[in-house]
Parts: sequence; structure tokens; C-alpha cells
Amino acid sequence: MAEELEWKKLPTIEKVEHKQWKARVEGYEEAVKLFSTQPSDKSPVFSDYVGLMKKMVVDNNAIAQEKALFAVLAFAENAAIATRVASDVCSGIVNKCLNSTRAKTKETGIEILFLYIEREKGDVVVEELLKGLSAKQPKIVIGCVQALKEALSLFGSKVVSIKSILKEIIRLLEDRDGTVRNESKELIIEMYRWAGPAIKPQLSGLKPVQITELEAEFAKLPTAKPVPTRYLISQKPKEDPRAAETTSGKAPQELEDNEPQLDAYALADAVNILSKIPNDYWEKIEDKKWQERKEALTLVEQLTDVIKLDNGDYSALLNSLIKVISKDTNILLVGQSAKIVAQIANALRAGFKPYAVTTIKACFEKFKEKKPTVLVAIRAAADAAQRSVTLESLQEDIIEALNNKNPGIRAETALFLSRIFAKMTIVTLNKKLLKTFVVPLLKCSADMVLEVREAAFCALGTAMFIVTEKNISPFLADIDNIRLNRIKEFYEKVANEKKGGSSDNEGKGAPSSLEAASVAPSKPNFKVIKGNKPAGVAVGEGKTVSVSPGEDAPRPTKPSAAKKKAQPAAPASDALPKEQLWSDDVLEAKIAEAYSETLIAQLASSVWKERLEAMETLRSSIDKMAPEQLSCQLVFRLLLKKPGLKDNNFQVLRMKIELVSEVLQLKKPCSEVIVDLLLPDLTEKVGDIKVGEAVKLAFTALAEATTFEIVGGRILRAVYQQKNPKCQIECLNWLSLSIKEFGLQLNTKELLVCLKTGLGATNLQVRQACIYLSSVMYLYMGGTLRTLLSDEKPALVALLEEEWSKLGDSKPPAPTRGLRYVKQQQSTASDGASAEGAAAAEPEVPDPEDLVPRTDISEKLTEEMMNLLVSKAWKERQEGLNQIQEVLTSAQFIEGGPKLQDPLTAVAKVCTDVNKILGKNALGIVEKFAKALSKSDAKKLVKCVQPFVLMCFGDSKPQVREAAVSALSAWRERSGLAPMTENETFTEALKPENPFLRAELLGWLAVAMEDLRAGTPAVAALGPDFRDQIIGAILPVCEDRNPEARSRAQKMLPVLIRAFGPEAVHRCTKRLKPTTMEAVQPLVEKAKEAVAAERAASGAAEASVAPKAIRGGGGGGAAAAPKDKDSTAVPEPTPQPSTGAVASGDVANDEEPSTVSQSETSTAKSSKKAGSGSKKPAVTSKRAAALEQAEEAASMVPLQVNKLRETRMQDEKKTQASQVGL
Repeated sequence: MAEELEWKKLPTIEKVEHKQWKARVEGYEEAVKLFSTQPSDKSPVFSDYVGLMKKMVVDNNAIAQEKALFAVLAFAENAAIATRVASDVCSGIVNKCLNSTRAKTKETGIEILFLYIEREKGDVVVEELLKGLSAKQPKIVIGCVQALKEALSLFGSKVVSIKSILKEIIRLLEDRDGTVRNESKELIIEMYRWAGPAIKPQLSGLKPVQITELEAEFAKLPTAKPVPTRYLISQKPKEDPRAAETTSGKAPQELEDNEPQLDAYALADAVNILSKIPNDYWEKIEDKKWQERKEALTLVEQLTDVIKLDNGDYSALLNSLIKVISKDTNILLVGQSAKIVAQIANALRAGFKPYAVTTIKACFEKFKEKKPTVLVAIRAAADAAQRSVTLESLQEDIIEALNNKNPGIRAETALFLSRIFAKMTIVTLNKKLLKTFVVPLLKCSADMVLEVREAAFCALGTAMFIVTEKNISPFLADIDNIRLNRIKEFYEKVANEKKGGSSDNEGKGAPSSLEAASVAPSKPNFKVIKGNKPAGVAVGEGKTVSVSPGEDAPRPTKPSAAKKKAQPAAPASDALPKEQLWSDDVLEAKIAEAYSETLIAQLASSVWKERLEAMETLRSSIDKMAPEQLSCQLVFRLLLKKPGLKDNNFQVLRMKIELVSEVLQLKKPCSEVIVDLLLPDLTEKVGDIKVGEAVKLAFTALAEATTFEIVGGRILRAVYQQKNPKCQIECLNWLSLSIKEFGLQLNTKELLVCLKTGLGATNLQVRQACIYLSSVMYLYMGGTLRTLLSDEKPALVALLEEEWSKLGDSKPPAPTRGLRYVKQQQSTASDGASAEGAAAAEPEVPDPEDLVPRTDISEKLTEEMMNLLVSKAWKERQEGLNQIQEVLTSAQFIEGGPKLQDPLTAVAKVCTDVNKILGKNALGIVEKFAKALSKSDAKKLVKCVQPFVLMCFGDSKPQVREAAVSALSAWRERSGLAPMTENETFTEALKPENPFLRAELLGWLAVAMEDLRAGTPAVAALGPDFRDQIIGAILPVCEDRNPEARSRAQKMLPVLIRAFGPEAVHRCTKRLKPTTMEAVQPLVEKAKEAVAAERAASGAAEASVAPKAIRGGGGGGAAAAPKDKDSTAVPEPTPQPSTGAVASGDVANDEEPSTVSQSETSTAKSSKKAGSGSKKPAVTSKRAAALEQAEEAASMVPLQVNKLRETRMQDEKKTQASQVGL
């Protein structure tokens, strides 16, 4: 009973760690309440318990384990740092909870796993569950399978990857335990519910009985698309999709994101067939006997009949197959070879690109074959090869084939082109590309052979459907009506086919597959939905149906669109309206219906007064209309009718442009079609002195009605297409002003290209406009822009620096224009203009890190370079470093990622090279990597270099140590200290008794941790076990025999106390050996007193400033000035390498440190006395006095330690003497 009363008095954290299970049970119950009542998810309490989570889930006592899981669950629900121990917690649950006989333990453990999935740690959970599938205990395997099935059912295949678990589950179907087999079968059925037939090829290796059973179960599944019922925190919908069914009448699956179906290719494993090709294949394929060649082809056909092929060098194999296609006289072998080529192309996909052009040229030559079976195989080979390349890379070969003498080649090439057109959009099939192919197709449309003409009509009709009749009509102006009607017949046929295919798949009212394929989910910040036929538009009728906020965008039915990566759908309010560009016939009918014939005739009159009168009439009629009755396309198409915006009378022209601005302000948002209509003509008039300002106002109105990203981006690309320098200057000036008004929403790479082009222009005013544009960019990008323009001429760089210096410390202004900004202001006002609403509505300034275009150098860091780094010859290693340095120099900013881990690790290993010069050079390259990477990438890659750089801290050469300190400091500036503390690298580095390593690392840590304060988010972000580990590693060094290491360890004590609090340091001190604790305890007490004195001096200084501010009459501003000055960020000093005193420290006797300490103390006192005569402000003198007092206390500590050691040694000598006397 006494023992129970004793542990009941302990704090919660000690109860959790107690030996008695009853104490732990009570501690777990108290921890649940503690975690649930914290005011913030970043509370310091969570940092104290994060290291105990992995022990709690594996508690040996069953009752205590059940209570511990409730505490872990509460911790995972409430703590922001819970995800850091996800791997350890999940591993413990898999091994110790899923096999529990207590149902509540198992249920709670699974719920914790699901909670970690919600917290974006699904990959960790799945990885640990997959490890559990290999456990020896069937209960663990069954629990893991059940957890995977429930996770897939709850979260869906987007979160729980089917590909990662399918192979392991198939293996378990052969397990000797019947329950394991049954649970695995249920999981496969659940996979089929989400992935569909895509998993069937992976099941082909099962027994026929198993396949039959699974097929029967698959047939029982509902046809409706499954819907997740739990979501990641970042993906939780605003409302339950099922709740929307009752209000909108839509099924839940229709309200889901447009998630692409998995295909068999994504789930399949790549097969290496190159090693399986027999050596006699190459002889047989060249044999004169067709039977031998057929035998060789049959073997390869069987090998290539797979879903996915491994990447490799297929050039020799494909050359032999293409040779058969081109030259073999046996037509059956030609068809068989073409079939094999198609299989390889489909199995390689993008990997077939190097061989695509050669394959397609060979297929063109064989299009002359008349045997249907062979022709089908050749078509399939050409189509499969084309999917890996762009149409631009094939245009010369296609044009040559369209002009071939053989009519069969001409006809099949035109049909091949029509199949390519059907997969394109109005964006990919641009005017330049369209013009390239329309000319030879028109020539084929007049061919004497019927098949050639029909094929050309089919290609042109498909192109008309893709780019719309209006865009292709200029290229068809010279053909007769008979051919034009045939083209339109094919156009209507394609449109009807697309409509029919869509209605079969999606039901009534769904758009065609081509339309749906072009309607991708819009991105945030008003990204434009690009495509040939926007959603809600009836083809050829000119009717626009807007999509209401409650409706979903149509789902793509085109296979190529379905395979694209799903993007998160933006809210409907963030999407621009979608409409089709009306055909000329529809336009004329609408204009005649809306406006009188007199007005239309006056607008086209040759008398400017009549045009001016018509414009006044049109303006007055528009002023009387309600905004919802106004059609932007109708008004603008009317204004653009000849003479349009090329009117030679400036009064009429100005009125037209002003009317454009007025209509845009009345009717916003507008579709991207309006941008296409207006920008070309407006850009040509922006340099006109009489109407230029009106044009720029129209630019701004158009950007507000759509997005600045669209309008500004197109003007950016059109600047230097204008031959008139005045147009270029005004476009650049408008961009400079608009970036300040809308924010930097443009593509930075394109903006830099435009800037560099303008800076090299021959016109002085163009260069000056670009210099001003650079100053606007400098507001947003800062020193990053200086780096990107460093390769310009020195004189030009000097001009830019002079312009940038005028900005001082100016910050980019908050956006004042733009559709999103206006909506935010309105929403903030409607919420009562609360402070929180205003903060949410305030636009964020883009991070310069996100504005910089970065280069992927992973392909440039070749395997040959990596081999040079591990060579035994130092010259080859030096050559490898030089090559890597050249790659880094050529790319100022680089991308990170997994591909960079191995090269970076290889370079970091060279840092410890026995050749010190190479080691120092490698450290310099490692530092360059840090400066070239983004901060997010540096956080992921710092672990690759940290251990090797720390080893260099202990080098005997001061130059190497200095380079190592500089390199690690550069990585800390990019990644921060937190990622470096997630492992035990620092602690392990302090264990070896290397005086250089200890001194340098402690000096580096003193600088890195100088600004850390207990209870702040910066401390909470550190590794879960870092606090106790680093304190426990530094405290023993305080009595190191080396004076430099000892001194720096003692200087770290105040830093540790400020960062983690005196209690944490005191607790770690108690864990030391008795002799060490006796020596270190006084040092800790002195450091605590120094920190307390510093805080007291700081508080007194702040209190002494306030009355002076009031007496001065300055109000709050005077009082705030010293505070701002103290809080100004000061650049952190880079720790310098330790001096030669470290080397001599190993042979120093015990009395030397005390002498040094006394001299240092006397020096400090004398300097204090010498400086006492100067008068300083009250704040500065008090703070300085406190700091000097702390330094004096720290300098006296070694003397006291040595006295204690001397006393201990004397006692030991007396004991030995007494023993000898006895």
C-alpha cells in the first residue's frame, strides 16, 4: 500500500514509465485527458511524450497496453508532431496489437493506423502492414490483411495503392492457413471493386479453380463506382457527397473527383525479354528459308506478348523486325513482324520514342499492301509507335507520304493523320501545325483516286471538328463547294460519332468523348479550362449553357484522358465560364436578332460620322441592358466586324475600345474565348498615341474579367512579335504596372526570357522599359533575380543594380485587382470584416523559391561520373569532381528528388578522401549543392551529406575543418536545423574522443541553436529524441581533458538551458555517472544563474525604456523603437575552426586549464574596468553588464572543476597511503 501511495504522487510522465503496470494504467488514463485538453496541437507537452509512443503500444501487460493505445490515439488526434513517430507506432501495432486476443486492443490499434492514414502517412502504414504479411504468426497476417481491406474500402485506391499490395496478397492465396487464404480472397475482391478488370492480368498465374471462384465473386459486385468514406485531412470535402444526392439528385459517384481508372499497365511488372532472346534468333531472322524466319518471329512474338516491358536497348531487335517489314517478300511475315512491333510499342509506351520515327517511315512504305490482315497490322504498328512522339516530329515524313506516287500510301497516310487529329485539342493542333497539313491534304482532296479523296476529306473533317470551323475556314477559302460540303459531311459524322459514343457511356445529356477529354478539372487561382469544345456547349448551335456551382464538370470518356493523372478539382466559383466560339452562320443570325439592320449597316459604313453615330447608339442600348442579358461574344464580334479595331478614325476607334472596357466590367467573369477574340487586335493598337491608354485600360479590364495569368501571359509572348517598338514599350510598361496590381502570377521562366530579350534590344526605350520591369520583378524575387541575370554584360548589370538600389527594403504591394481578390474582399465584408476574415483575405506574397525555374541535372550526373568518384586513382576522382562542378556551374538552381540522392551521397563520401585537397573540393561541391537546391529539397537530401561532412569536423587540417563547417552551415541555412536532428548523427559524432571533432561540432551547434527558446515551435520541430540525446552527449564533454572541447561544451550549457529549459538539463544530469555528475552539477548551476541574470537584465532594460518613451511624447512609436531594434534579425556568424591549442590539449596537465582560466578571468575583469569610464545608454550598459557577468561566471567554472578534481585526487592518494601502511 505504501508503494502504491508513493507512485500515485508521481507526475503523469513518470507514471507512464513506471515499472508497475497499475501505475502505467493510471498514467495512460491521465495522458488521455492531458492530450485532449491541450489548447494547441503544438503544445510543448506533446514534445515530452513523443519519444514514449513506440514503447506504449508494445506494453507487456495486456490491460496496460489497451489503455496505452487510447493514449496513443489521443496523441495522434491532437499532436502536430505525432506523424514523426508514425513508423515506430505502426510497427508496434502490427507486431503486438493485431494478434491480440482482446478485441478492443485490436480495434484501437487499427483505428490508430487509419488516423495516421488521414494524417498523410498512408505510405508508412501500408509499408508496415506489408511487412506484417511476412510474419510467422497467422494472427498477425490475418490482422494485416483485414486492416488493408478496411483501409482500401474506407480511403479508396488513391490513398491505398493497389499496385503495392497486389503481389503480396496473391502470394497469400497459397498460404497453408485457411483463414489467411479467405481474407486474402476478400481483399482481392475489394481491389477489383476499385480497380476493375485492370487486376485480372496479375491473377493469370492462379489455379483455374481460384480464378473461377474469383470471377464468380467479381460478377456479384455492384456496377456503381465505389466512393471513399474517409478522407485525408487535406482532401476532406466540405460536405458529405451522399448528402448532396438528396439535394441535386446526383449519385455519389458523380460527385467524386474525376479519378482515372487504373489500367493493367500501371499494375504490371516490367519484363526483361532482351536476355531471353536466343542467340540463334539473329541467324534465323536472316535465313533464306521463310520457315526459319517465321520460327524466329514466333518466338519473339510470344516473348513480347506482355503488358509492360523493361526499358533497355531494343535497337537491334527492332532493326531486325523493321527490316522484315520493309524488305521481306513473304507478306505473312510482314504482318507478323508488324504485330510484334505494335506489341513492343504498346509495352514500352514512352520508352519507344527513340525507335518511333524509323518504325513509322517503314509502315508508310508498306501502306501500299492490299491484303487486309497485313494492312490492319501495319496500321496498328504505326498508331502504337505514334503515341510516343509528337506530331511535329513526324510532319516531314507525313507530307512526303501524302505526296507519294502510290495512291494506297497517300490514302492510308491521310487516314493515319485523321486518327492523330482525333486525339488532339485546339491547343495542340495550333494554326502553324494545321497549315502545314491542310495544304497537302487539300491536294489529296482533288486526287483522281476515290480512296485518296475520301481519306483526305476524313482528315480535314476531323481537323475542322477539333479546331472549329472558324479557325480552319481561312485555309479552305480556295476550294470549291463540292469538296467543302464533303469536308463538312465528315465533320458532322465525327461530331455525331462522338456524341453517340458519349451518350452510350455517360447517359443522356453527357458531352461527347472529345469534348469531355478536353475538359480537365480546373486548378485553383482561376486556371483556364482549355480544350476544343468546352463543357456545356452544343456543337454547331452556338448555345452556351453555364455550369452551376453545384454541378460537376463532365467526366472524360476518352481513353487518353482517362489515363492522365487526376488533378484536384477546384471550386466552381474559381472556374471561368466555358463557351464555344460561334460559327459565322450562328453569329449572323444572333446579330440580326439582337440589332437592327440600320445599326449593322452604319457600323460598316465608309463614312466615319455614321460609324460614330452607330457606336453612340450601340453604347446607349448596352447601358440600358441588364448584365445577365448581355453577351460579351455577341457585342465583341459585332465590334470586330470590318473595319473592326482597325478603324482609321481615332474617335470611332477610341469609342470601340472604351466600350470593350465597359462591357468587360459589366459582364465578368468572361470566358477565355473573349481573350482570343480581343487580344490580337488590341495589341496592335497599344502603341497608338491617341488610343494607347484606352487599350491598356482594356487590357486591365480583360485581365480582371478573366485572369491576369492568361492575359498577361499572352501579352508577354506577343511583345516581340510586334514590329513597332512603341507597341513593345507600352506592353512592357503595362506588364510592369499590372504585376504590382495583380501580383506576380506569370510564368517566371517566360518572364525572364522576355526580360533578357528586351535588355538586348537595339531600341533604348525598350531597354529602359525592361529595366523598370526588372525592378518590379526584383520586389518579388529579390536576390534570386540577381543570380539569374548575373551572366549579362557588366555594364548592364550595373544599370540594373542602380535601379534595384532605389527600392531599398521595399516589399511587393498587396494585389488590388483581380477576380479572386475582389471575391475575397466581398466575402470578408459579408463576414463582418472580422480580423480573422481580413487576414484570410490578405493575398500571400509568392515565395521567391517558387518563382525560380529549376533544372533537372540528374540525367547529366552520369554513371561514368559516379564511377570516377570511386576510382583508386586520385586523378580520376578529381576528374569526376570537376565534371560534377561543371554541371552545377551551368545550372544555378536545380531540382531535387530521389534521383539526386545517389549522386549526392557519392560526392559526400569523397569529403572523407585520404587526399585532403580532394576532400576539401568535395566539401565545396556539397556546399554548392545546398545553395542550388530549394529549401524543400534540401530538407529531404540533407541526410545524404550530414554524416560525411561531420566526419570532416575531426580532420587534423584546419582548412578541411573550415570547409566542413561552411558546408554544413550552408545546408542548415537551406534546410533548417530540424531535419538534421531526426537521427542520432550529432550524438554519435560526439562519442569518439576526437578533440577536433568535439570542438568544431560544439562550436557549430552553439551558433545553430543560439536562437532556440524553450516552448517555441522551432524547438518542437526538432527530432523527438534529440533533446535528451544531445544534452546527454554534451554534458560529459564538460570535463574533457582537452581545453578547447571542454570550453566549448561549457559554453553550450546556457544554450541548452535556453533551448530546452533547466528541468530537462537537470534531468539529464542525474543520469550521468556519479563522478561525472559531481563535476558537471556546479557547471549547470552556474549556467542556470547566468541565463537567469541575462533574462532579468533584459526585463529590466525593457522596463527602463517605457517611461522615457512616455516622457518624450512620442507615444507608442518611441517605445516600440528599441524593441524593433532588438528584434532585428542579425546574420548568424559562421563558427571558425578551432586553433592549434586543441592539438596540444592531449598532453596538457591538469593544472594548465586553471591557469588559463585565471588569466582569462583577470583579462575580462581588466577589460571591464577599462571600459567603465565610457558612458552608454541605460539599456545597453545593463545588458552588457549582465552578459559580462555571465561570461565571468562561465570563465570561473573550469577553475572550480579543477579544484574539485584536485581535492578528489588528494583523497585518493591518502587512501592509498593508508592501505600501504596497513
